[in-house]
Amino acid sequence: MKKIIVTMLLTLLSFIACDKLNEEDYKKFSYDENISLYGAPEDNQRNWNLSCDDSYCKITYSVGTPLKIRYEKELTLNEEEKKKIITALIKGIKKGKDFSGTQDYSPTNHLLLSNNKEYHGKTENEEFYKILNELLGEDYSNIIQKY
Repeated sequence: MKKIIVTMLLTLLSFIACDKLNEEDYKKFSYDENISLYGAPEDNQRNWNLSCDDSYCKITYSVGTPLKIRYEKELTLNEEEKKKIITALIKGIKKGKDFSGTQDYSPTNHLLLSNNKEYHGKTENEEFYKILNELLGEDYSNIIQKY
């Protein structure tokens, strides 16, 4: 019994340690939030991308099959802002809203860090949309409606 408890504790600690981030981990990163809609084939894919290379960051919104960029915004973020964003993105991937029972809406997401560590999800990352609204300075749905 004691061995089981110790093993569980070590597993939990190693899991927690995996998410410790160093500045080098998020110096460059790329995050994609993809939505597949089952409808008209010309616009059934939607993608938001947030990527940073040092302090230079860019948000793009793409639509279609194949994806075509419809909206772009460049911005500058400091290391503390990027760390908060990465932490929230990882949390959101792990606790995203599940749409697996829905036939016509299929979200996926992917985060790639500088250290080549990747996080994947097949959920809608609600944390990402909060971040997106803040970075855009408006509700992201306004951009979706334009395009």
